[in-house]
Amino acid sequence: MNRRPFTESVALPLNPELNPPEREPSPIRILIVDDQNFVRKMLQYSLEPQLDLEIIGTANSGKDALVQIEQLHPDIALVDIEMPEMNGLEITRAISEQYPQTKVLVISIHDDENYIRDALQAGAKGYLLKNTPPAELAHAIRL
Repeated sequence: MNRRPFTESVALPLNPELNPPEREPSPIRILIVDDQNFVRKMLQYSLEPQLDLEIIGTANSGKDALVQIEQLHPDIALVDIEMPEMNGLEITRAISEQYPQTKVLVISIHDDENYIRDALQAGAKGYLLKNTPPAELAHAIRL
């Protein structure tokens, strides 16, 4: 007589604590700080297609930037180096001291080692030219 082994399948419910559902990573939250409306709009427009980046606000001055950082808690602040009243270096220092969880990337038209050095010494994590292609800008933000 040929005996076959006895097998039976049992379906057990999954314990959600052992297998949490995978979540999409949170987008990188960005505040754009520039005194020129055109530049703010251009940066916003160039970054919007990036699904992992979220523009949470824009500021047209250093004082406005500090208020918005307090309220919005961005991951990144893109800060123009030349602004009236409070320049980009002053804003960068203030953000680095008061809100160290917010990284600063300085954006500028100046391709000059002195500007770059000053921005990094003020606490910026990077320095980009305003004509940086959108893909490179997005890459720098993700670093």
